[in-house]
Amino acid sequence: MPGNKLLERKKKIREAPLEHQRNLFNSLEEEAAERQNIRRLWQARKNEKKLQNEEE
Repeated sequence: MPGNKLLERKKKIREAPLEHQRNLFNSLEEEAAERQNIRRLWQARKNEKKLQNEEE
């Protein structure tokens, strides 16, 4: 489950040495932003196909 993976990663970040926590957290944030962008692109494509179907 994605939620469990996220919890595991957050636990690893908390347990990591302080100097590594920022890098681990930043990579987690980057992955979240990437997933958000993928969702936006998918939704835009879905909306575009819906408009095309309405025009036909």
